[in-house]
Amino acid sequence: GVLVKTSIEYRVRNNNDIFFRINYDNSTADYTLGPANVITNVIEGTASFNDLLLGAGYRFGDNKLRTFIMLQAGIKYYNFPEFIQTNSVISIAQGRNNAFSTRATIGFEYYFTEKSAFSLDLLQNQVWDKQDFWRESGSAYGFSFGFITSLF
Repeated sequence: GVLVKTSIEYRVRNNNDIFFRINYDNSTADYTLGPANVITNVIEGTASFNDLLLGAGYRFGDNKLRTFIMLQAGIKYYNFPEFIQTNSVISIAQGRNNAFSTRATIGFEYYFTEKSAFSLDLLQNQVWDKQDFWRESGSAYGFSFGFITSLF
């Protein structure tokens, strides 16, 4: 899937020091639900996931190339299809739930100006509640490539 990351970061110093970051990330996943080996009564839709994460990290490097490590914790908000049976009628509603989650990130940054860079992040997300989509495994791995710049 595609993850859209939005973050605000406070740096004590540009490099070789601690920083704090809050993320609000959004992703979606398409799904198909239906009885096994049956072509009819198939339900298709899209589930959305929103992460609100807060954490700290340490950045080190020089003026051009920097690396960081970061740990964050927060809440994953998501929706999913919910089957409701009333007598012999089955309806499908959009259910909502949340779960505690964490993220570990290793990032690599190339600064082409003093305050602007390209960033490559390798990340591991963990949902700790064994519920809904995460009954067997709450772990997910991914990477992101993006552009970062200072607002001030």
